[in-house]
Amino acid sequence: MPGIDKILSRIRLSGENAVKSLGEADKERADLIRAKAKEEADAEYKALSDEARREADKRLALAASARETLVSRERLAEKTAAVDAAIALAKEKLGSMADADYFAALEGLILKNFSRGDGELVLNERDAARLPEGFIASVNSKLAPEASLKLASDRAGIDGGCLIRLGLIEENLSFEAILRDRIEAVRDGAASVLFG
Repeated sequence: MPGIDKILSRIRLSGENAVKSLGEADKERADLIRAKAKEEADAEYKALSDEARREADKRLALAASARETLVSRERLAEKTAAVDAAIALAKEKLGSMADADYFAALEGLILKNFSRGDGELVLNERDAARLPEGFIASVNSKLAPEASLKLASDRAGIDGGCLIRLGLIEENLSFEAILRDRIEAVRDGAASVLFG
């Protein structure tokens, strides 16, 4: 039965070759699949890595911005405290001025801020009681011809300075109001420099 053995041998050999070629084809296919999967995984890794880097950069920028804002706020708070201390000192000095110096400053304030109309000068009780003789006449002599002042009979609830009343309109020239306006101007300027 050598013929059958030969045929069986050929069939076996043919089967082994077929299995071998299938194995090599499968191996090549598996290698291609592995290579494609690695390429896709590398691309996904790069995309995720780039996104993580962008997110980290964004968070770092936000943290830096928050730090700068905090530092700016601290500086503004320090400047505000310094301005408040300066204003408290200015109010104290204004309150302790000699009468002649105080009323000279008040006269300058009136002349700077009142230029026309018939007005009333409203003082607090303390200033009305110590008003120098001839103060109103002296101020009127220095005002423009279309302006004049007379002393109001009522008193203002202010610490120092005055109110000028023109009919129903009052201009607040109290030292506190003037200092408060200056404070706001300084704060607005500081805020615009820091945050503008």
